[in-house]
Amino acid sequence: MAPAKRPLQESDPNVETRSAKASKTNSKKQVHGGTLESDDKSDNQETSDKGEENEHGEATHDVRESYTTPNDPRIPIDELPPHEYILILRPGSDAFAEARSKTKQPGSDEWDKYCELQDKANEGVPALEPVSEMPEHKWSMMRGAWIQFSDALKEAGYRNPDAFGMHIFTDWEGYGMHELVENFLVRFHKLFLVKEENQCIQDMWCVITGLIYFMKQHHSGFELFGHIDDGDRVCRCLALVGNAFLAMLNSLDRAKQLKGQGSDFKDLAIVMAFYLSLTEEYDDDTFNDATLWNVKIVEYAKKSGIDLAGCGVFGTDDLVSALEENVEDDEKEPWPKEGPDRWDFKKAFQEHQKLFATTGGKLGGKHYDITQMSRSERAGFSFDGKDPLKEFSDKDIKSGVLVVDPK
Repeated sequence: MAPAKRPLQESDPNVETRSAKASKTNSKKQVHGGTLESDDKSDNQETSDKGEENEHGEATHDVRESYTTPNDPRIPIDELPPHEYILILRPGSDAFAEARSKTKQPGSDEWDKYCELQDKANEGVPALEPVSEMPEHKWSMMRGAWIQFSDALKEAGYRNPDAFGMHIFTDWEGYGMHELVENFLVRFHKLFLVKEENQCIQDMWCVITGLIYFMKQHHSGFELFGHIDDGDRVCRCLALVGNAFLAMLNSLDRAKQLKGQGSDFKDLAIVMAFYLSLTEEYDDDTFNDATLWNVKIVEYAKKSGIDLAGCGVFGTDDLVSALEENVEDDEKEPWPKEGPDRWDFKKAFQEHQKLFATTGGKLGGKHYDITQMSRSERAGFSFDGKDPLKEFSDKDIKSGVLVVDPK
């Protein structure tokens, strides 16, 4: 079944990790329990290394507010090498899966266990620093992937009518999540079309990695992805995501980078395991045909000597074991002919675009982005009949510097 909406408490610490929190000089406005902030920092604005505290007395920071390096907050992270691996904290979805398996009662017991696991896993980790700062820490990703993941989280907030004190239609936010997934797929498709094979393979990996980290979030509104009123679209989108990932694995295989030891892609097994676990979240009969690509992931791992079960993503060993029978059956069937587009990604993308394109015949875009509406449109959908962004300039609204904090 599609994942149920989870409490905000199950947030990923990577969403709350950054070095400097904007000070009170930032423009802020409370809107129906959410916070709209400007993350545009002028030279005379102050920064502080002290964050806010949540209801548990823990320091929280919002990476969506700006991207800076912990050791030198003057250097925006998107101006640093995009393919360098940086440290991240243990993803919240992974820790919560373990916490849930080790507690008898849902609720507070799970949360206490989650906090315990996260404290242990993330102690002393200099998040966003190069992996050389703590090479023994297993959680890392390319800097470019982290930026795309973080940008998607910020964009998700722009598609949440509740945070703006608005109601448009019931599935607005869910369709907004589809739009964001499509934006990832559009970027991947563009890179995939580059004629010189392997020229963009690292950029492709950044897109694929950022996408799965975003799809594994259940506190950003993404859980609504599977609950829109168009079940066929959900299935087709999941199938296309899987097709894109198989296309990525094929590209890595052709570049001699799909291997258990010595690959330049340090998080290869972890990302494969996360895509595998995504299919478990859509495990009922409704989505069966849309997630058959999970078997191919296991086959690629076996073929390449990649230890999915031992990569450290919680529950992967059980997933691999559960798929073994399907893998054995599938291995009897020949794979498509070798080639750059072995899994027909280009065809699958074009078919999806033909069915679900919006503005200009293209997938994705900003149709569900509330900040891109006119002031009169926002006012027309707001509960009080006023534009919820009336205190912000048109320049700030359109430039993407606003942060929607659902807390």
